[in-house]
Amino acid sequence: MDHTTPNIKSHTPCLNSGGIYAIQNQVNGKCYVGSTRTFGQRWACHRSLLRKGQHSNGHLQAAWNLYGAGAFEFKVLCLCSEEHLVQQEETHIRLLQADDPEHGYNLMSVVAGRPVLSPATRAKMRLSRLGKTASAETRQRLSRALRGRVLAQSTKDKIRLTRVGRKHTADTKAKIGTASKGRVPSEATRAKISAGNLGKTQTEETKAKISAAHQGMKVSEDTKAKLRGASSGRQHTDAAKAKMSANRKGRRHSEEMKARMSAACKGRKLSDETKAKISAARKGQKPSDETKAKMSAAQKGRKHSDETRAKIGAPRKAASAPVQPETKSCT
Repeated sequence: MDHTTPNIKSHTPCLNSGGIYAIQNQVNGKCYVGSTRTFGQRWACHRSLLRKGQHSNGHLQAAWNLYGAGAFEFKVLCLCSEEHLVQQEETHIRLLQADDPEHGYNLMSVVAGRPVLSPATRAKMRLSRLGKTASAETRQRLSRALRGRVLAQSTKDKIRLTRVGRKHTADTKAKIGTASKGRVPSEATRAKISAGNLGKTQTEETKAKISAAHQGMKVSEDTKAKLRGASSGRQHTDAAKAKMSANRKGRRHSEEMKARMSAACKGRKLSDETKAKISAARKGQKPSDETKAKMSAAQKGRKHSDETRAKIGAPRKAASAPVQPETKSCT
């Protein structure tokens, strides 16, 4: 009796992709054809059920028991999108005669009649899983199986719609925060986040929430250094400067903030270039009487150091020094 099966051309395994696969018996050439959205996960499921003797396909289970796990090989036949899985599975079953007991282990050639779960059944299944916590080992397996899997845009849209309006609880937020601590995103991830946020305008409500979340937050010296490094050499556009100026108008610093700013600036020496810029920016500006009064009050009781006095006195002495008449020698 001829048990040969048409030659199966296996594609390079893409375990995180989906399509049509075959489980082939290397001893007699018989095969089982199936379809999946994730090759790696489906093959792992088949192996697990077969090892336990619980596989729904009795022919495949009997062959596994007879020949052993080492006789079977998982092969990727073709990659295809989810909407074409059924059609492609039926095509490959016919091509490989997998529904013929002489050549394969499939029980039927038509798979289009697979039961479609009703919303009520789906709801029951969801409720049965609600509250169940997956073990660390299970999470790692799922993570490995899903790694590198690229979702279709339609799938992404469906996931996004299910999350619209959903708010995380304080407990969930704390867990997310703990899990994210110390995690450093790669340059590629940063570039994607930056590109995704480009051109997005935050609502006033969002801005207020961000501001409230940052209030009282103390930035570490390491973070400050990173922020300085990232901002070094960056020049704001005129439009950005105008916006920043408008946002700060009328804003008054608290006494505590003033004290901090004063302490931070003490001992700092401005470069000649910075002094020139400040001088140019203030040219033509006339302080109001209120500002003059504040400046006067701030200077009262302040004593100049000997070094400062010398600096102030030097240009005055030079200006008040008598001009020596030019003497001519008589020859």
